[in-house]
Amino acid sequence: MADYARIADGVVAELFTPPPGVVIADCFVVEVARTFVEVPAGVTPEQGWTFNGTSFAAPVVTPPPPPTLQQQAMALLAGPVNVACASVPALNGSYPLDAVSQAQITGIASAISAGLGLPSGAATFNWPDAFGAPHAWPAPQFTAFAKGVMQFLYAAAQVAQGHSTTLPSATLTLT
Repeated sequence: MADYARIADGVVAELFTPPPGVVIADCFVVEVARTFVEVPAGVTPEQGWTFNGTSFAAPVVTPPPPPTLQQQAMALLAGPVNVACASVPALNGSYPLDAVSQAQITGIASAISAGLGLPSGAATFNWPDAFGAPHAWPAPQFTAFAKGVMQFLYAAAQVAQGHSTTLPSATLTLT
């Protein structure tokens, strides 16, 4: 344990233990030696602790305030969104909500609704989750996913803009 603490502006800047038999005044020039105070037995200050002239104290760490409702909504808008699908459990996962993904989701859902079918031309098409793993989506589930994403984004945006106080769930439940 250090026997001395160098104090700068009321804060422990460093700790120092002189070699055996050497006094602090012999270790530094006078101006520097005067900035050291003896640490009382049983006290173990650390760098960053305060010193009020008589005692040491650990710094008070104030936790950051919790995020506001609007900040929480903005975090939700940044995605991802989780999918829980009862009829096709292989679709379960986390999916990105970045601007490109949103545009693609809307475009594919519009094409399905217009009777153009799926991008693959087959009964399912691959849509990647947030980790890039493809999932084989049938048209009804993808349309439900697109609707859920639309409603989720709308609800989160309403909170972010201060028009609502109800955060949406980040999990879309599909049948």
